[in-house]
Amino acid sequence: MIYKYLYTIFLLALCLLCVSCESSKIDQLEQEVEVLHDEVMPFLDDMKRQRRMLVQLSDANPPDSLRIRQSIRMITQSDSLMWAWMDQYKRVEVLRDESMSDEKIEAYLVDQRQSAKTMNTAIKDAMAEASEILGENKE
Repeated sequence: MIYKYLYTIFLLALCLLCVSCESSKIDQLEQEVEVLHDEVMPFLDDMKRQRRMLVQLSDANPPDSLRIRQSIRMITQSDSLMWAWMDQYKRVEVLRDESMSDEKIEAYLVDQRQSAKTMNTAIKDAMAEASEILGENKE
């Protein structure tokens, strides 16, 4: 009889351990996604400034404007990526409020991590190109 209770307690502890491991993986994924976003979010004002400067430069140097226009397009597209990503991103608490399973939350966060990486890289690349054209040194 006592073995039956011990076995039941063991199974409950094992279930709690599994739930805890799943939650920590979800927490880690969510943190990775947010770090990717938080790394480039402060750059939005600099991107706007660079875009304005590039537009002025393009207007003043029509023969050299192809590369400048491409850089403006890169900044515009990366800015749009950031805003589109932020508009559709849902935090884990929201997903749990919507009764999403941990398995689906994990899959969602893996997808969001890839989207955030794409957005992060696009912003950094656009800013690096603009900085090069504008002669800005980022050290």
